[in-house]
Amino acid sequence: MKSEPMRAAVVGCGAQGQTHLTGFKELEGTAHLVGVCDSSADRAGQAKEKFGADGAYTDLADMLGKAHPELVTIATPVAFHKPQTLAAFEAGAHVVCEKPLAMNTAEADTMFAAARRLGKKLSMGLQNRYNASGVFLKQFIEQGGLGDVFHARIYCGHSMNIPGWSVFHRRDLSGGGVLFATAVHPLDLVVWLMGNPEPCRVSAHAYQRIRKMRNPPITWKGKLEDCDVEDFCAGVVHFRNGASLDFFSDWLLHDTPCPQVEILGTYGKATHHPFRITLDDGNKFKELKPQLVEPKHVFAEIFGDLIRCIRQDETPRYRFSEMRNVQRIMDAAYRSASEGREVAV
Repeated sequence: MKSEPMRAAVVGCGAQGQTHLTGFKELEGTAHLVGVCDSSADRAGQAKEKFGADGAYTDLADMLGKAHPELVTIATPVAFHKPQTLAAFEAGAHVVCEKPLAMNTAEADTMFAAARRLGKKLSMGLQNRYNASGVFLKQFIEQGGLGDVFHARIYCGHSMNIPGWSVFHRRDLSGGGVLFATAVHPLDLVVWLMGNPEPCRVSAHAYQRIRKMRNPPITWKGKLEDCDVEDFCAGVVHFRNGASLDFFSDWLLHDTPCPQVEILGTYGKATHHPFRITLDDGNKFKELKPQLVEPKHVFAEIFGDLIRCIRQDETPRYRFSEMRNVQRIMDAAYRSASEGREVAV
């Protein structure tokens, strides 16, 4: 017998919330939008009309009590992730939370403990695990296609653009800058592709350049002084299995890079974006060119997969231990940058 559409709700109707809402629109018949919630009544009302939700709310507790969602997705600033996730769990809902998961590892652990205690599933809005190249690389590496993975590299950022459509420039609401908001995407992908190795040491450097520029590109509403996060962060992560990772993230690049992940193995090398696999045979190289088909809407894939896991009581693609290790690495990077030394994770 066909299941009834899952009762879903979205918290936060800004730019990222619109992405969530579009994902649910692609899942018509699988999910039904029973509510949208935003601190702005206008935004909530507009989202309700545009995406056909049953109700619009400005208070999360009100929505949880009246709409009774089974699945809640959270697209709000990081400072609200923990309390909103806990409220959704307590109301009986499963949760998809935007990145990064929490302000720090201690908050993340509280969220994990609540999910376990209440028997709820938790997933995240990190799309690289669901795009075609990420899925192919995961299967290829797990099957031994690259041999032993011993190092990964991350290069990511924006071309002279600190995201101004939210509060990414404020540490009290976002937790951090370019590392938390941008580098978290490829960092999560690398931890997943490498098989979630245990991080043990991190050395990092963080810097804020924008206040020292001759003509700073202010993209947010407010003053230059309102920005108190790093716009540059780089570092090295060591794992207990002997593998390592170096990362470079910059919001104020002169070029326009694609977020790039490079995985080095004993049999060859793979890059995620642009997608390329080269295997070596002596001093010759062979390139693999699989035909990949990208999903129509990656957030529809994320939500649809979690709905399937809820109904079949399976573990989501985002495991607690992986979410926690990403959070631990970022926390250690900030601590290393602050203390000016390598730190243990």
